[in-house]
Amino acid sequence: MSVDPKSSELLYIRLFSTTTTALTEIFFSELVERHNVSDTVFLVDESTPSSDGTPSVWTPISI
Repeated sequence: MSVDPKSSELLYIRLFSTTTTALTEIFFSELVERHNVSDTVFLVDESTPSSDGTPSVWTPISI
C-alpha cells in the first residue's frame, strides 16, 4: 500500500496472497508507472510477524 503522508490519501494498493521479492518488485514497478516517486522514501517492514507484540522493524529505502 502506498499513502500520501500529507493527505493520508491512498495512492496505490495491491494485495498478494503471499510475500516474495518478485511480488515486491511488481508492486514497485506498477507504483512507479502511476506516480512520480523520484524524491520518495519508502518504509519497508522487514520484521517477521509475531504474536508476542514485538514491534515492526521499518527500513527506509529509495528507488
